[in-house]
Amino acid sequence: MKKRDFVIPFVGLKHAVHHFEFELDESFFETADETYVKNPEIKVDLTFDKTHEPYVLDFKITGTFEGDCDRCAANIKIPVDSSFRIFLEFGNTENDDETEVIYLSREAHDIDLYEHVHDFAFLSIPMVKRCETEADLALCDERVDSFLKKINTPTEDNIDPRWASLKKLKK
Repeated sequence: MKKRDFVIPFVGLKHAVHHFEFELDESFFETADETYVKNPEIKVDLTFDKTHEPYVLDFKITGTFEGDCDRCAANIKIPVDSSFRIFLEFGNTENDDETEVIYLSREAHDIDLYEHVHDFAFLSIPMVKRCETEADLALCDERVDSFLKKINTPTEDNIDPRWASLKKLKK
């Protein structure tokens, strides 16, 4: 999606509730310096309530993307499901402390929601990405167990030479 796809010309909209839908693809997430979102199937449903001021914009972000499990490093589908609300007010007031209110001048005829959708999409990504289903969780545990056994099995090559003389006491 291009940035201009997120511009909503609200002046021509009737005083009613309007619905907009955005599909977020890989190009949307490539703007980040380090992207860990692969094959996203993420949808943003925007409900724009223009019945009274301040206007209310409700964002519902749902879908999945591919990523690595934080425990076993397997490639898994990670669910995304979150909601955000912002208000649109008119006036020359600019308050940086209020993140939930967008102030526009009375002369404005459209609103660019790209930055808001971008921020909300990245805030929707779970901090901990793990295998979720019972089958995946069992497989995840097996992978972690086998890895831990592999790295914790001492071999003659990886014994610290400072402790090698202690091995004689064991016999």
